[in-house]
Amino acid sequence: MTLGAEIAAALPELRAAAISRMTDTIKATRPGATTTDPATGAVSTAGATVYEGPGRWKPATTIPSADDVATSGRVRTSGEVHLPVGAYKPLPGDVLECIGCVLDPNLIGRKTVVRSLVGGSQVTAYRIPIEGE
Repeated sequence: MTLGAEIAAALPELRAAAISRMTDTIKATRPGATTTDPATGAVSTAGATVYEGPGRWKPATTIPSADDVATSGRVRTSGEVHLPVGAYKPLPGDVLECIGCVLDPNLIGRKTVVRSLVGGSQVTAYRIPIEGE
């Protein structure tokens, strides 16, 4: 059996394992048209919920690195939102919000914006970078 065939055979189980760690509830909203209320001047953007379901809000971490003298040998990685493969098609501009988190209620309400396309043929989850953490 080729390596590609072995990976393809294992992928459903690996994806199921990834989903089992997605204990947060994530909502994805796709912005729509911007409107201005003529009476108040308030600007609002209508949006549609395009996904609401399991996900994982993974915070940024700091890892040691001997190569980076400017940061005293430490590198900060960006956080990520993990979503099930195929759950929905993330597009740049979509707003992801943590709307439920049993293990850390302080994550509820955090938001990030999708900046680039995600996906891959052998990934176990869609991993979307979190900005601002």
